[in-house]
Amino acid sequence: MTSSDLEPPIKGMMVWGHNPLVNQIDAEAVRQGLCRDDLFTVVIEHFMTDTARHSVVPHRCHQSARNPHFPH
Repeated sequence: MTSSDLEPPIKGMMVWGHNPLVNQIDAEAVRQGLCRDDLFTVVIEHFMTDTARHSVVPHRCHQSARNPHFPH
């Protein structure tokens, strides 16, 4: 995400069910990548994670027990 040698460069990213800012080995490189001004990031997560805080569009997804579209 941070390499300028990528061809084509990464312009957008969608993350769900994962928190790469905490779970990846090189968290600093992930943070630098998420802070890029030219990266459009969407995070779909149950909670506001560290990765979601860096996203352009954080979406809160329903847990299946709370989703009105699923029978209980």
